Amino acid sequence: SGHSGHSGHSGHSGNKGGNKTKAAEYEAGLARSDVATQKFQWALGGHAAAIPGTVASAAAAAAAGISGSDSGTSSTSSSNPQQHLDAMVGLLERIEEEGRVYVELRARILNRQHQQQQYGGIDNTAALTAATDGSSSSDSSDSSGSESDSDSSDSDSESESESAQSASTSSSASAWRIQTLINRYGAPPGPSIHMYDALLDAIACYAEKSDACNASASSDNSDNNNGKSSLEYLALARSVYERAMARHHADGGPNANNRLTVPTLVTHNAVLRTCAAVEYPYPGTDGTSTADDQEQEQEQEKIRDAALDLAFRAYDALNSPSTTTSNRASKNKGFKTGRKARARATATAMVADGSGSIYPQRNSATYVHILRTIAKYLPPSPTRGNVAYGLWRSCTGHDGVLDGNVLRAYVEANTRNGSNGQDYDGFVQKLTTATSATSATTSTSATGSGDTGNIIIQENDMLRQNWWRNRKSRRMTMGMDMGQDVENY
Repeated sequence: SGHSGHSGHSGHSGNKGGNKTKAAEYEAGLARSDVATQKFQWALGGHAAAIPGTVASAAAAAAAGISGSDSGTSSTSSSNPQQHLDAMVGLLERIEEEGRVYVELRARILNRQHQQQQYGGIDNTAALTAATDGSSSSDSSDSSGSESDSDSSDSDSESESESAQSASTSSSASAWRIQTLINRYGAPPGPSIHMYDALLDAIACYAEKSDACNASASSDNSDNNNGKSSLEYLALARSVYERAMARHHADGGPNANNRLTVPTLVTHNAVLRTCAAVEYPYPGTDGTSTADDQEQEQEQEKIRDAALDLAFRAYDALNSPSTTTSNRASKNKGFKTGRKARARATATAMVADGSGSIYPQRNSATYVHILRTIAKYLPPSPTRGNVAYGLWRSCTGHDGVLDGNVLRAYVEANTRNGSNGQDYDGFVQKLTTATSATSATTSTSATGSGDTGNIIIQENDMLRQNWWRNRKSRRMTMGMDMGQDVENY
């Protein structure tokens, strides 16, 4: 609502003749869609609050003074979370369609104004279409003429052919002009990145819930009809994520500064969380899933490929321009100079209110989800060990966001379903030994303040202090007066 008051006058003035600048028209579109944007965003937030585990549910519980374990239980006792998820998908598609219609109508109106100015106030497309229709009717009337008028009919047919060709050329130019106006507009007004975040968060939470229910159903030898399949969750998350990123790139990508389209931590981390959460019975470890069943094995391969491709796509996209600059500076210069360059890049990325850059950076939750993803889908092997170690180096060296959850996820990536090799086992053993030696106390916080999972990270021979230098600054908080970290993001 902050931009509606600023752009309200430009949204209704100077509309004749198309004299407004592109920026003014964009602001006018945001102003016109502001009320609808807020209504849809509140509706999506209400549905998200009814799904246990979502950020909206945690925020509502914190505002009401309900403990984290009880959040979402009362709101979902009389409703089906799958219905809320389907409603959120429908609401987002509706507001997206309204934005596309607005941009297309604008392009058609500007194209009509261009034609009227070019042809002296006459809509040339309509005139040429009428001429073409008239030529079609004249064809039928001329066919009944006598042979003595063959010369005149030939000339008429040539002129009609030229008129049809001119109409076709004008129609093609008009279609090209309309499409160009649509492509150059930017992200259509209406949807905001918070709508995509709410839906992606709900998909991740419901994927985790379905995975737990499916595991319980399989252990009880009972059927489970809870929601979508793993491939459906991954396909839905990928579709929503790609649409959110497409809006960001339409506004300029790395050069964009529109907070309504710039992705947040939830945009990327929710996708990683979904990839790590969907059900995936590891081949050969479950009695109901054997390698002899070729159809089920193919299904598992589809889930694995889709999850890994989507997870690393989101992981690669989650990197701010400031970190790219710092990487280049530290590579081309010495260690001390590179460290100063990283500090300058980080300071440049901070805004005046101290809330950080509008471009998110990888945090602890990012590495927790990506490590759990490779632990789940990659078989025990030196390859999995190399991938996990590369992520460990990026977490501790590049981003410096190590915490207890990341450490446990790294251990899982080297021990789940088997060992990756002696070298990796030795490194994990050193990490866990160093951690247990310094963990004299435990943390009972459920919100991520401190180090959850009963692991206290302290500096020693194995765990260096700079490995967690950005752990607190990159945490996502609910903001306002809550001061509470957002779990899983």
